[in-house]
Amino acid sequence: MFTDFFGKQRPQREYRADAAEILTRHPSAVPKIKTLNVQLFRVSGDGKKQLVPPHQERVLFEREMYLCPHSFTNEQGRKVSEVYFWAGDEVPQATVEDAQVFLNREARIMGGKLVQLQQGKETSEFLQALGGILMVRRGSSNKYDSLAPNMLCGRRYLGQIAFDEVDFSPKTLCSGFPYLITQQGKCFLWKGKGSDVDELGCARLIGMDLALMGELVEVDDGDEPAEFWNIFDGGAKQGSADHWRLKPNYDRYCGRLFCSDASHPKQVSRTPVLLARPGRLTAPAQILEVHPFNQADLSPSGIYVLDAFFEMYIIVGYGAQTQYAAFHNALDFAQEYAILASGMEDRPFVPISTVVLEGIPRDLKSVFRKWRDGDSPTRMNANNPTSPSLKRGRSLRIVPLNQALQALAD
Repeated sequence: MFTDFFGKQRPQREYRADAAEILTRHPSAVPKIKTLNVQLFRVSGDGKKQLVPPHQERVLFEREMYLCPHSFTNEQGRKVSEVYFWAGDEVPQATVEDAQVFLNREARIMGGKLVQLQQGKETSEFLQALGGILMVRRGSSNKYDSLAPNMLCGRRYLGQIAFDEVDFSPKTLCSGFPYLITQQGKCFLWKGKGSDVDELGCARLIGMDLALMGELVEVDDGDEPAEFWNIFDGGAKQGSADHWRLKPNYDRYCGRLFCSDASHPKQVSRTPVLLARPGRLTAPAQILEVHPFNQADLSPSGIYVLDAFFEMYIIVGYGAQTQYAAFHNALDFAQEYAILASGMEDRPFVPISTVVLEGIPRDLKSVFRKWRDGDSPTRMNANNPTSPSLKRGRSLRIVPLNQALQALAD
């Protein structure tokens, strides 16, 4: 099985990662700040600014760019000024680069340092500047139709709450989170069994604004009335893993992404992960953490370990045939890390660990705020034009971790 992918050669390797140290060096501490002044501007490629009205300040669109000057006092009581430049995924890179030329100068005039942010990798300070709740919608503000069907998925993110627009389909529903579904001015709050108190509280707050007909209808996961399914023209939710119901009981719940890189000799960096710069990796090490992370951090040529709290996934990129040593290191790390995490973080059980060779498990996608099959690092189905296709009739190829380790030992 693995020989077909990695070949018969088994390069020498020396696994020295310290799973206990990596586990305890948790990057998700939320800085406590006090906002003094904040504004939000919509910006164009030529640097022109348009002030966003206060009632729309927490809503960003994927096809737009925003500038947000933010003055605050940090935990030490020192005044800090940052100017955030947020660009949506659907903004062409050339447009972002054109705008940045103007915005660097604008940030200096505003007296702050320009901090560039990617969609899905915002800093906690930025979310706190917007009041602790962020909503990211598809499209652009000038084409937004409040009566059109749409769905938002809410989740805790860096101590705040983020809502991201997702596909309008019952298949999108995952039991781990709350969803706001709106159509023709009517709004439903679908409460996944894993929704926590803060996620539900913020969903109700947002939902009341979206319910143009005046009523927010709350629907429990597993007890949906026919009226709810009718907004999707029938259909039903796909099954979610049973462990999602445990999520509200664990304050430590979060996802962590690690990249396995056998080319680095050191076991782990002593340098802490830098929260203020999204996507920065720790210094050279065999196991590197990416924080915060999104789907764009998964390269088809890489090997990754995703800690989804109740489960762990070893993700094998479709172009990672030369990464056998990194793959073997990832298996060793995942086994050690999962056992330690169950005790050190008081998890309900040792996370179930799975090697993902082809396709992507549905519950793995749910760990990411935004997921597109077309950008998957693994081989996907034949309908996907951008990645190598699977054989007809097969959409997923996974192997339990213990079986993978046994296969490499034989």
